[in-house]
Amino acid sequence: MTLLTGIAAPLVYTWIVISAMWWPVMPDACYLFSIALIIIFFVTKRQWLWVTVFFAILVVVTQANSLRYQSKLLFNSGSDITINARVDSYFKQLSYGYEVAVTVFAVNGEKLPFWSRPTLILYTPQPVEFGAKVIAPVTLKKVFGRLNQAGFDKEKYYFSNRWVAQANIASNAHFMVITTGNWRAWLYQRLGTQFDTSDYRRFYNALIFGDRNGLSFEDWRELKQTGLSHLLAISGLHVGIIFAIVWGLYRALFALVCRYYFGRYRLKVEKYGPLANLGCSLLVTLGYCALAQFAIPTVRAFIMLAMLSLLQWHVVRVSALCLLAWCAALLVTMLPFSAASTSFWLSLFAVASLMFIARLGQARLTWLAVVKTHLFLSVAFVPMNLLLFQGIAPLMFIYNLIFVPWFSFCLMPAMVLAVLYSVVFEQASWVWELVDRLFIPIDYALSHTEGGWLSLPPYWAWMALVGLLALTLHKWLQFQYVLVLLLVFYLSRETAHQAKSTTVNFMDVGHGLAVVLQQGNRAVLYDTGAKFQQRSIANDVLTPSLRKMGVDYLDGVIISHSDNDHAGGVQDIVDTWAPSWVMRPDPKPTELPCKKGRQWHWRQFEFSVFWPPETVTRAYNPHSCVVLVTYRENDASNPVTFLLTGDIEKIAEILVFRETAKTPINVLSVPHHGSRTSSSTFLHNKLQADYAVASAQWQSRWNIPHPEVKQGYLERGTQWFETGESGQIRFHIQGESLQVSTLRQHYLTPWYRQMLRYGVE
Repeated sequence: MTLLTGIAAPLVYTWIVISAMWWPVMPDACYLFSIALIIIFFVTKRQWLWVTVFFAILVVVTQANSLRYQSKLLFNSGSDITINARVDSYFKQLSYGYEVAVTVFAVNGEKLPFWSRPTLILYTPQPVEFGAKVIAPVTLKKVFGRLNQAGFDKEKYYFSNRWVAQANIASNAHFMVITTGNWRAWLYQRLGTQFDTSDYRRFYNALIFGDRNGLSFEDWRELKQTGLSHLLAISGLHVGIIFAIVWGLYRALFALVCRYYFGRYRLKVEKYGPLANLGCSLLVTLGYCALAQFAIPTVRAFIMLAMLSLLQWHVVRVSALCLLAWCAALLVTMLPFSAASTSFWLSLFAVASLMFIARLGQARLTWLAVVKTHLFLSVAFVPMNLLLFQGIAPLMFIYNLIFVPWFSFCLMPAMVLAVLYSVVFEQASWVWELVDRLFIPIDYALSHTEGGWLSLPPYWAWMALVGLLALTLHKWLQFQYVLVLLLVFYLSRETAHQAKSTTVNFMDVGHGLAVVLQQGNRAVLYDTGAKFQQRSIANDVLTPSLRKMGVDYLDGVIISHSDNDHAGGVQDIVDTWAPSWVMRPDPKPTELPCKKGRQWHWRQFEFSVFWPPETVTRAYNPHSCVVLVTYRENDASNPVTFLLTGDIEKIAEILVFRETAKTPINVLSVPHHGSRTSSSTFLHNKLQADYAVASAQWQSRWNIPHPEVKQGYLERGTQWFETGESGQIRFHIQGESLQVSTLRQHYLTPWYRQMLRYGVE
């Protein structure tokens, strides 16, 4: 019992397993035997903390080597293989087909042992249902994504889900799909026919099955601005509601049956009734978790419910902190790499906050206590939202105060009853029409969310954290000390923020270009990356990264030309940041022309435009706005220079570099991403740059940057960088010196990134 009630062992175990996502190198499987011997040694010495440490290492090394072996097994079979796989997710429709997660059972006809079966993302030309078997020829692709200070991290996302590769079925390929009668697929189809005509079908799929593929970008924007995103992502709240509903229904039904049918055996039956109720509730809750594909919050909630129920049944008293620690330990044991997911931290933070509130709160459950709890929980999530999402929804307290009870006591129970009715009766569309009425208030609130999101730089998170600590400790600290604490922290953060150095950042935007020139909390942006249907590099990468870098004001935007990979996100940038000016070679009436001879100053930067000679109606590659950016500090004799070239090609290079040949260039943005139509021999002979940066996607299908182009720069002593290979590239300016760092090469790259990108470490 000492081990159970102690907190050191589960905490140490949990943090060691979590730390595996940052290990630069993962030990090979050959070390497992040695680790096992060390564990046996410490067991004999009764050194239980050391046993915990090495057992955690054993779990990590075992799981990581299993993942690594699965990856090698796939790619050692070749890039074009035939797989026999089972579909493990609901399909997601894309512009070019469908996406599902699958578990591979056989490769090229050779069956795989259960422990070596890899999971991957499969792109198919037609939809396939959950649980179906797919036999198809596929082309394997390694997993690689963009890496910036903020924004979506594809490699980490795949790692957290244990997906080791991507595979494509060609649209003209012959493949076989075998329907297996999976219970989830049957329920998905049956319920889908019942609420097929409902305006809220996409929300029902998200709440019942965890299938959020139907939610549009606009839906997510509205949920974000109201702070109600957690209601549409199956979490501990949903699992707890399902458990409570089943518990209540079973208890009422059991009491009714006992009263009329068991007679003299009533006492014996009632003795084991609570245990049966507990088992039934946990079983139904487990089924709901399975419907949601065992998402991390559902697994955490189920573990917590099971542990609480078990301890309650055996009348064992354990502290809330100890219970949370053991819950986290079990979670990372079942899902060892789940800590790479944001939902892991949000889920545990929510439970920890609730436990802390319960410890500080009153014993009696009153409306005032509920409101106070809700207010404290809303405030507690402010630092987390600022750190993860660079902003907050100011009205989330009001929205959640209204709609969490509405959701918990009205909508969710009605939906559960509608699901049960739909399973029993084929004609149940009228039931879902009634549920639709309960969804109308939420839909109305979501449609009135304009301006409901407040974007703030992440350093405000630390201010919010200190404020939260002050609020928590106000009973033990006098008011004046709390104010002094807040004031000192605020002034120190502001001083550090204003003293930030000057940097020029080449963002990793895939095939495209985006360069951020930052000084203090202000910036100028050169190009905005691409836009894809409802999403854009501007919203997904640039805005989060600018917030993370501490930028409060975007003073200006320069657009080299109008191709999508350079100008696709300009409108999103304008809408979000409202820059003072936008400059381009094909200006609109409200924009400035980018034309040869134009010069201006911004803080300590000087801008000089060398191309194009005239503005145009529509700017293509040859019309790219070429800008020489010079940073001069205190009239330095050797300023730092950057030449941003857009997508100019060989003819334009000759005309441009005749005039810039005498200007020493420190950093050159490689023209046209390093394609063979640019970086001419004339350029190499006339211009010598210390650094050359090619903004291009890693292993691009267009084969850019071209190897001959890269070799031409290297032969002339230029240090070469590629955003696709190095991630975000930062040039740090100090006086007349220039220091370069990249997110991949200049930091310890975690082992899983190397495995997913290269198949080796």
